[in-house]
Amino acid sequence: MKVLFLTNTITIAGEPMGIMQLSAIAKQRNWKSYVTQQNKDYLRTVREVEPQLIAVSMMSNVYPELREVITDIKRQHEDIPILLGGGSSNFCS
Repeated sequence: MKVLFLTNTITIAGEPMGIMQLSAIAKQRNWKSYVTQQNKDYLRTVREVEPQLIAVSMMSNVYPELREVITDIKRQHEDIPILLGGGSSNFCS
């Protein structure tokens, strides 16, 4: 299984600990795990990685931009399931 984790930002001050833990668990189970940022060239990363699952982490303050990102991905890769998670995902779905 190949999973691509998509996060808003990665900084020294605030690493995405949840994604890092999930990525480590995936690797322990012999999955291939990749992490990218939504403000990078995420569509190119999706094309290159060819994931079987995209896992998106979000907070409510980035929901409008993230919705556009997910729509962009689905337009080009409608067959890849996208899993939305994070502290605010229940309120924005």
